[in-house]
Amino acid sequence: MLETRRLSRQKDTSRSDTVKNQHIPSTTSEPENMESKGCHQTDENEILLDNRRIILRNLAPDTPELYIKYFLEGRAVTCKTPKVFPMAKQVVLVQFCEDIKDFDVLKERIESKKLKDATLTMERVPVTDTVVIKSKKKVNGNLRENLKQTLEHVGEGEIIHTHETPCEKRKILFRFKDYESVEKVLKNNTYKIADKHVVTVRRYYTC
Repeated sequence: MLETRRLSRQKDTSRSDTVKNQHIPSTTSEPENMESKGCHQTDENEILLDNRRIILRNLAPDTPELYIKYFLEGRAVTCKTPKVFPMAKQVVLVQFCEDIKDFDVLKERIESKKLKDATLTMERVPVTDTVVIKSKKKVNGNLRENLKQTLEHVGEGEIIHTHETPCEKRKILFRFKDYESVEKVLKNNTYKIADKHVVTVRRYYTC
């Protein structure tokens, strides 16, 4: 389920919640279980990093979400209401309500103190170029092409890859050529195709 890319150097954009001066929303369009896909490659060596999201690894098994929130609040991070999304065994994605000002300080505070006898590791998250579409009914053939065209129109960008997850037949990944298309598509969290099929759209991440 998890995919990664190897890149020789990462670039911290130090934006104030902007991607080329565009807002990265932190809204209800977020997934309930942030699955993941990775990054927009700006050139051969650089990727853009998300200023509001991190991945925590090595959690103790069955660590309650509330414990994680209290732990982060104790580290005096950006806001008092971070959202926690399970991604894999002992791995969660954390979303904050505002930009993190100093990731090095946050990383040191998180990794220097144990949570339920576990020493956590923190990682930055690349800005995603992929959305996941969920439908109550299977979307294939003409319906999938109609949905693809709708997303390209709304996102004002080309979709360069489409993938149906093998374990969940009603979940489709659409990867855009430009990550900014994701922000445009996520201005709505539901879309109707062929005037009858309603689908939900969420960001997609990989850890």
